[in-house]
Amino acid sequence: MKLLNTLPQTDEEHYALEVLEIDTSVEHGITDDHLADVIPYCPSIQEAYLTGVYDLSDRTLILLGRETDDLRTLDISGCLHISPIGIHDLAGLATRLQVLRMSSVWSITDPALKTILRSLGHLTELDISDLPLVTAHSVREVWTFCRKLRMFNMSNCTNVTDRAFPSPYSGTSHTQYTGGRRSLVVPDLHPAKTPSPEKPTLWIDSLPPLVLPTHHLLEYLHHIDLSHCQRLTDDAIAGLVQHVPRVTGLDLAGCMGLSNKVVNSLCTQGETLMDLDLSEVHRLTDDSFFRLVRACPRLRELNISCTCLSLAALVPASHKGSTDCTQLTDMSIMEAASLEKLRHLSMAGLPKVTDIGIEFLAEHASVLVEVEISGCNRLSLEAVHLLLRQLKHLKRLGACIPAMARPGTKRFSERTPSGWERNTQGPYRTFNGGSIAALRAFLDKEEARKKEAERRCIPFTPRADDSMDLY
Repeated sequence: MKLLNTLPQTDEEHYALEVLEIDTSVEHGITDDHLADVIPYCPSIQEAYLTGVYDLSDRTLILLGRETDDLRTLDISGCLHISPIGIHDLAGLATRLQVLRMSSVWSITDPALKTILRSLGHLTELDISDLPLVTAHSVREVWTFCRKLRMFNMSNCTNVTDRAFPSPYSGTSHTQYTGGRRSLVVPDLHPAKTPSPEKPTLWIDSLPPLVLPTHHLLEYLHHIDLSHCQRLTDDAIAGLVQHVPRVTGLDLAGCMGLSNKVVNSLCTQGETLMDLDLSEVHRLTDDSFFRLVRACPRLRELNISCTCLSLAALVPASHKGSTDCTQLTDMSIMEAASLEKLRHLSMAGLPKVTDIGIEFLAEHASVLVEVEISGCNRLSLEAVHLLLRQLKHLKRLGACIPAMARPGTKRFSERTPSGWERNTQGPYRTFNGGSIAALRAFLDKEEARKKEAERRCIPFTPRADDSMDLY
């Protein structure tokens, strides 16, 4: 039995309840006290999603772990009243937990997280995103104890450093690619020596490297989210891919410490890698992008956006003025067009991309479903029109560029969100579903009007309506 935003009322409902979901979609009025009153009578709960109980306390969390016999899934994301004490006790009570989501529970510290990781070694999904007090001291336990993980989310953990990840072996990684196939390479068993200062500036720098044997692999881990962990460098990703051989989805958005060399590590995943987010990884170049595309031919979703607003806020002072996202040109877009399985492509904020790259993309990537070209200010309306005509399966197009300020296009776009700065971000133009076909028909009509005006030697004047009149 499953209940959504309500609590059981009868004895039968108490015993039959297996899935309890209380979210934020409606005003349900359920508080921590209400939940604590019914939990002792619900021993069959297997899944509890409690993100909508804003005042959820340690008391109720401990009750849930103690009174339920087979709790497998727990989501307490955003429950700010939970303390490390509740997390610590939960680890000893709910020993069958397989899915644990603790996003934005800001009070969680390293000792509490270490207890969870050491006690619940059979976790298959772990979400510890947006935990400001968590450091490498506890996160490194993931790779040692949670070898059954399938999904791991550590986004926006800003205090996590490279020490949270396995130390990469020197030389090449465990695998190389010959003829598109993965072949085994014996690595150097001595970890790479990293120069360290005589006196560490932070206590976390004194942590010893996490050296794992070459056969220690997390074979089931497929989806990893490390977005906006700005202190991570290339070494963290190099160590990660050596011990996680089958990553299908990897999110590195906003990891400003990564350089062009991170591509060498990503290439080792080969045909396994399908979803990749490199937005705001501002030091990518065309050469490294070529190697990435050729090594990972099964990419389905690719994000190489680099918006100027985010870049200005996140680039370290030492990197400003060096190579940045502007290094990606039309050549990278042409290479991306060769990916036969690519369905979603986001390349917002790449000022060197021109009509040449977009026209090539339209001709060769006909299976694209979603495209984001906002911020590519050198694109013309003609290039966007060609994109609309060639991509028959397109369901979403983001095109916030000056060329789309043309009269008549706004009526097909989604409503402009509040806070949108037209002067700095350009006209808001995002098209979904049926509006894409309507926009295509409108631009086809305008092109026909323009040709007719040229044939009759009449000055062409754009129209915002659907009329074919030349005047």
